[in-house]
Amino acid sequence: MQSLTLGTALTVGNGGTGRTNFSTNHVLLGNGSNGLTTSNTPTNGTVFTVNSGVPSFESSLTLGNNLNV
Repeated sequence: MQSLTLGTALTVGNGGTGRTNFSTNHVLLGNGSNGLTTSNTPTNGTVFTVNSGVPSFESSLTLGNNLNV
């Protein structure tokens, strides 16, 4: 198998992610026809959630009718 070394990120239009690196422990998120993006940094005790269409790690979770967990 041949190897390939690129000097810049491989663009989405050419089958790449549009990124050159990713941070540890972040969640990869699709970004439409743009390159991948990542979540915010998770910390102990946080929950991955989506609020108004924006995914992120939060310290608490609301489950309808103001029931907080």
